[in-house]
Amino acid sequence: MDMGRPSASDEDQTTPRYSSKPHLALSAPVSSKRDRIEISLASLEELFHPLDPSPFRRKDLDPDAEAFLLGWVQELPGRHALELLIHLPAEPASERIAGSKEGICNHFASQAKASRQALRALLRHGRSSLLIGLGFMTACLLLSDVIAVHFQSTLAQIFHESLLVGGWVAMWHPIQIYLYDWWPILNRARLYDRMSRMQITVRSDAAGCVTDGPARNSRLPD
Repeated sequence: MDMGRPSASDEDQTTPRYSSKPHLALSAPVSSKRDRIEISLASLEELFHPLDPSPFRRKDLDPDAEAFLLGWVQELPGRHALELLIHLPAEPASERIAGSKEGICNHFASQAKASRQALRALLRHGRSSLLIGLGFMTACLLLSDVIAVHFQSTLAQIFHESLLVGGWVAMWHPIQIYLYDWWPILNRARLYDRMSRMQITVRSDAAGCVTDGPARNSRLPD
């Protein structure tokens, strides 16, 4: 497996092609207006999970293809819109192209929704952890004050210090959630949102024709 990395230039950026599996290659030329990712496929089916029997509009992406696209989008600056250019040896039916475009956008929109649900669940857990931690820390501080006032032995001093430490340790988990754990999930949701809005172009290299148009961020059917 050989992966190229973007190289900077004054006009455009062009990365070497990358192959993660047969018939799959990617390059990421970046123009001043749009960040483009290019993949070469034998068929549109390679983008989607082979065991998912759903129609293209509802199919999940193949995990390798999703990781492939995510890895390159993360390499690109976030200030431009995205374009996915798919090269095929022959032009598929127009219905297959439209369904594939919608399926790709639906997949990333669904991933963005799932990421935001995970973020809300994490913040709810953080709130409950914070309440528990504050209650435990308050009890530890009150008990340590009682020990400090009424007992002067070495053992009492050890208990006093241990309760202080234990009270603050109880706050570690909610502090970690609110300082560090939430923003990577939010960034991932924003990344999926950006990918769900990318323009998708299907090009038949053999026929030399292009079928393109802005990708739609449509909802999954009920």
